[in-house]
Amino acid sequence: MNKKQKMTFSKRVTMTILIVALIDLQICIFRNLETLAISIITEIVAVVLTYSIKAFYGKREAERTRLQEEQAQYDRDFERVDL
Repeated sequence: MNKKQKMTFSKRVTMTILIVALIDLQICIFRNLETLAISIITEIVAVVLTYSIKAFYGKREAERTRLQEEQAQYDRDFERVDL
């Protein structure tokens, strides 16, 4: 799997938002716009936290599905042995 295939839509959107926010933050710091810089930092933290929570629950659900499939396969194999 190459790098392009690993970039899901949510990863691309998150990366784009973070890049734009970091550019805005640099502009605000350069022009001494303190309150705007604080709101941009809040945006960055919110995006990172939201993406982290989404990734955690997505990974957990994928793992749960994988374990259920393995258990079902084990049950099918066990039934064949009993026959």
